[in-house]
Amino acid sequence: MSSTVYWLITDTHFNHEKMCEYENRPADFNEQIIANWQKLVGSEDTVIHLGDVILGQNGTLDTILRDLPGRKILTLGNHDHGSVDWYMRKGFDKVVKEYRLYHNGLQLLFSHEPVMPLPNNIDLNIHGHFHRNPARFNEVGRSEYYSSHSDKYRLIQIEDTLAPILL
Repeated sequence: MSSTVYWLITDTHFNHEKMCEYENRPADFNEQIIANWQKLVGSEDTVIHLGDVILGQNGTLDTILRDLPGRKILTLGNHDHGSVDWYMRKGFDKVVKEYRLYHNGLQLLFSHEPVMPLPNNIDLNIHGHFHRNPARFNEVGRSEYYSSHSDKYRLIQIEDTLAPILL
């Protein structure tokens, strides 16, 4: 068993001013996320970012990430349009579409949006994308699948705490 401490964060949307309107975030949400990350995450910890890192002033991402402790893994989100190499140059240690981890006896799959259908060997798919509102997932057939397999999915959102969440 690994002694690595894992943290999860998703949908930071750094520099995306509309998040104040769309998700009722405070005007200083960038600063709050950064401060909370710095307070919680140790230099030897691993942070799995479930996508949608930055929207606006993308050139500032390297400055933001440089000040955030821990090893950083990004699962690409629907707003992450840079190349894998671009995100690596900005400060991520690994960039993937989906990330798998065997942890505490469970085979976990991390992704931005829920993976459907779920591979047979996965015990739990931890994802972001919906923020506080899983009802946003309205595509015909997909919402029924998600609902009927709800024991296999966990939505992570940071709207209430603006902080990484301990795995």
